[in-house]
Amino acid sequence: MHLQKIEKLKNGNQLFIFFSNDKGRGKNNCTIQLVESTEKRKLVAKMTKKVLAEVYTTSWNGDINFSKAVQSKLGIDVNDIKSYAKIKISDAKIKNQNEVAMSLGFEKLKLSINKKNPNVVGVVTKEQLIKYVEQIYYKGWFDRQIFDLKEKIYGVSTKTRK
Repeated sequence: MHLQKIEKLKNGNQLFIFFSNDKGRGKNNCTIQLVESTEKRKLVAKMTKKVLAEVYTTSWNGDINFSKAVQSKLGIDVNDIKSYAKIKISDAKIKNQNEVAMSLGFEKLKLSINKKNPNVVGVVTKEQLIKYVEQIYYKGWFDRQIFDLKEKIYGVSTKTRK
């Protein structure tokens, strides 16, 4: 769920979201604090004076793990967030953009196959090859997203060292 740095709750309290830049922190790269409505957000989480509840969780590229377990530790529900409807719409748009990007990437591959293989290829028709490549491409796209997430959470690097 993509939350802002300050989220207002329907009961008047607030959620403060603090992101960490530490690559190797694993499960603790996002701090969510439940505070009263009069509290002002500080620069870092440690400076907040009156914290009603605090949870450490994971986040990736602004997408916070706001699971049922996190919600129960904070004593709130997603429906308690005033801007929940907007957040849902925003998350749906982000997911849709990823799917469109994936689709466009596949269309580029498909055009390349059609251009390089104007006739039937061996015993496989162009349509069969396109369908197979589409399945492989989609699988690779989703696997890469999952790998990127694991790289962020567990600190596994794909880059070679010099």
